[in-house]
Amino acid sequence: MVSVLFQGHEFPGREAVKSQVNFPHRANITRLPVELKRQIAGHLNTKDIAHLARTCKSFLLSIEPCLYETVNLDASKKAYLHVLKLSAMINKDSTLAGHIKTLEIGDLRKEDTRQVDELDELVKTAGWETSPSADESVARLLSQLGSLRSFCLNHLHGEVHLATFNFATLPTLTTLKVPAESLVSRQSPLINHLPSALKCLYVKEANDEVNEDTLPQLLIDYIIVETDK
Repeated sequence: MVSVLFQGHEFPGREAVKSQVNFPHRANITRLPVELKRQIAGHLNTKDIAHLARTCKSFLLSIEPCLYETVNLDASKKAYLHVLKLSAMINKDSTLAGHIKTLEIGDLRKEDTRQVDELDELVKTAGWETSPSADESVARLLSQLGSLRSFCLNHLHGEVHLATFNFATLPTLTTLKVPAESLVSRQSPLINHLPSALKCLYVKEANDEVNEDTLPQLLIDYIIVETDK
C-alpha cells in the first residue's frame, strides 16, 4: 500500500481509500420525492418546465401542476384560439382545471382566427355547437376553473368585457383585475357579483363620462357593504 507522509501525518494512498469506502450507486433523479421535483420546477421558466415534463412520465405526473399554475393568454393573434384549446383540454381532462391558479387575458379578438382551418373542430371539442364570441369563450373558460385564485383582464381594443359574467361563481378567487366596463353595468350592490373570498380588486378607470360618475359610487357602496359584513 502506498502512503503519503505530510508534516508528520500519514495519509493512506488512493488505492486504500477506494478499498475502504463503498460509493453508492448513482442516484436516479426520477425517484426524488414529488415535493423536491416541484421545487426544481419552481426555479424554471414555463418553457423549461415543459421540456422537463417531457423527459419521463414520472416528471410529467409530478410537475404538471407547475406547468399550468399560471396561464397568460396575451395579445397574440391566436389568443382566442388558445382559450378554446384550453377549454377543450379541460373537457378531456378535468384535473387540469385544478392546476390553474392564475389567468391573464389580453386583447383577445375572435376575428383574428377567421382563417384557422382547425377552428370548427376545436369549437366542438370545447363543447360549443357554434363558434362563440370572444366574450363567451372566456366566460366559459372561467366557469371551468374551480380553483382559480387570480384573474386579470387587460385589454385596450379587445372584445372581452365580461359585463354579465358573475364572478361570485368563482369561490376561490382572491385577486381580480378588470376594466370598468366589466362592472359598471351591474345592478347594485356590487358585492352580489364578486366572490366572497376576494381580497384585492383592481379596476381600470372608465373611458367615458357616464362610467366615470357611476364607477366611484359603485365601488364606495361595495366597500361599505363589505366592511359591514
